[in-house]
Amino acid sequence: MGLTEFFFDTYALIEVLRKNPSYENFADKRIRISLLNLLELTYIIINNHSATEARSVFSKFKRFVVETPDEVVIQSMIFRAMHKKRNLSYADCLGYSLAIHFGLTFLTGDEAFRDMPHVEFVK
Repeated sequence: MGLTEFFFDTYALIEVLRKNPSYENFADKRIRISLLNLLELTYIIINNHSATEARSVFSKFKRFVVETPDEVVIQSMIFRAMHKKRNLSYADCLGYSLAIHFGLTFLTGDEAFRDMPHVEFVK
């Protein structure tokens, strides 16, 4: 059986790096992320650790970035507008839309996505 691919949001990436036991089951999955997720992750690592550590994490995860078709950018902002009461970030809306575009499950621990389709919610 081949590897299963998931679209990891920034929350999921952080939990993987923290070695959260709830995310151990995703260690053998293929990671897909957006450039925005990588930017968020890099910023968080800089703030909580160091620029040196951030460079290392950036290099590790850069290969998982998927290309973003123009239409998915538009769809992600339509999605954000439709769900404005949930106060979703731009990065999460783009990630969720990319996951759907590529036929992947969106992996997150963000409560705003708990009851949405195409989501694997893990705390």
